Amino acid sequence: VGVVAWILLAGDFPFVKTEEDLKDKEKLNKLLNAAYRFGITWKGRNISQDAKSFVAKCLKKKPEDRWTAKEALKFVQETWMPNLEASKKKEKNGGGSDHDSPEYCKMSRNVETTGVKVEDVSRFGTYGRLKKTVLMAMAHTMERDDVEGLRQIFFAADTTNAGTISLTELKGAFVKLHPDLTDEEMEAIFRGIDHDRSGQIHWAEFVAALSESYGLVTMDRLAEAFDRLDAEGKGYISHDDLKRLLGKDYDTQIVDDMIKEADFKQNGQVDYEELLRLMFENPTTGMEAVGDVGEALRVAGMEDIGTPSLPPSRRATMEMNDADES
Repeated sequence: VGVVAWILLAGDFPFVKTEEDLKDKEKLNKLLNAAYRFGITWKGRNISQDAKSFVAKCLKKKPEDRWTAKEALKFVQETWMPNLEASKKKEKNGGGSDHDSPEYCKMSRNVETTGVKVEDVSRFGTYGRLKKTVLMAMAHTMERDDVEGLRQIFFAADTTNAGTISLTELKGAFVKLHPDLTDEEMEAIFRGIDHDRSGQIHWAEFVAALSESYGLVTMDRLAEAFDRLDAEGKGYISHDDLKRLLGKDYDTQIVDDMIKEADFKQNGQVDYEELLRLMFENPTTGMEAVGDVGEALRVAGMEDIGTPSLPPSRRATMEMNDADES
């Protein structure tokens, strides 16, 4: 019940999607331990706390801890649905409220996609895999309020309420704005955004593709994304970090190419300064970056973004070292 509810609410899967996923040790371990996270899709769809509580109670690892069918139905009848109805009435009367995905999607149909430029989404498709991965990592750190405009555009394009955007839906969203685009051009744009090659554009991919044009790339978010990739807090992103990230999709050549995108020091790893050069100097790969990071930001017209700082893990390490010395 919990898994079915998850799929209906979020449009994705909490643990595994196909039998092939069972060969992925990390995904299998999540399934065996009932380990999941309400990620960016749940934030983006503004799914209510009651919905999350329902799913959480139905996805307990131990059977004795899970809700029975009677308990689940009681919660739906006495808590979830009454609260949802109250929210709908409040919205009808002009007040603000949270909405579960079906209601929100219907409201969002009236939102136009004029805020999306073909150049923006096309540019994302030209980026290397590392830069796309960083933007995806950043997308997962953004709060709902930060992406409100994108959220409405996403649901306006998602005409089937599937929680994803298909090629047909993407074409439909752009046809009025850019009637001169050919099918081949639209397919190329779609492939560029479809980072995981699933045949659908997911919420995080959509946010990543438009995060730059919407001013969502900040130093703090980059630092947090760096820490997500440098999981051990070494101060650099290694081959093993990316191997762990790719999981079953790991390929030595792919990871080598990802490292090369930003390995300006040619030492087989990517430190924080190199990551900033990749993100801010050259719009495609960063391979033309020269000089220091401050100069890179100036050339990119982003000198007002602030002085580059160490990612959180490295700042914490330095603070502890300073404390020990004192």
